[in-house]
Amino acid sequence: MTNYLIDNAGVLIGPVEFPVVPGLGVEIPSNAVRLTQPLEHAKPGHVWVMVDGLPEERVDYRGVVYRTDNGKSLLWREVAELPNTVTAKAWPGTHYYWTGDDWELDQSALAAEKKAQVLLERDTLMQHAQLRIAPLHYAEQLQLITQDEQTALLGWMRYCVELNRLEQSPEFPMNMEWPVPPTVGTP
Repeated sequence: MTNYLIDNAGVLIGPVEFPVVPGLGVEIPSNAVRLTQPLEHAKPGHVWVMVDGLPEERVDYRGVVYRTDNGKSLLWREVAELPNTVTAKAWPGTHYYWTGDDWELDQSALAAEKKAQVLLERDTLMQHAQLRIAPLHYAEQLQLITQDEQTALLGWMRYCVELNRLEQSPEFPMNMEWPVPPTVGTP
């Protein structure tokens, strides 16, 4: 006979030998089972459990698993196949969704987020450019503008036009090139 302990998840641990207690003999704990034959090693990712009084090899996903609806991790404690609401495959991150077999990147969601980031950056750069343009424009209106200031004004205005046309770039928003701000007239 071969002895095995049964842990809290129902997994067989062993084989184990129980000591002989003087005057009592071998004491078998209540969480133990005796089998006529030792069990073979379980396949990778599997464990032995007792089902209806018989050992059965089952898949073991205990540990961290991921929800298929949102990718959030949770701790799985059961020895059984996973339901279709969770997977053992790690969630790669934002914009990935579960296809039933694997995580797939949602390209349109990624592009939408990238577009929002690019437009926010563009607007920040345009605000900065407007701060450079305003005093130069005032000097022009007052007919006090110097040649260097006129060159700087035109440079900043072109820069704003290029920023405003970013969305027309064929690589927008993923791989486009940003316009370079003018160096003339930059304090």
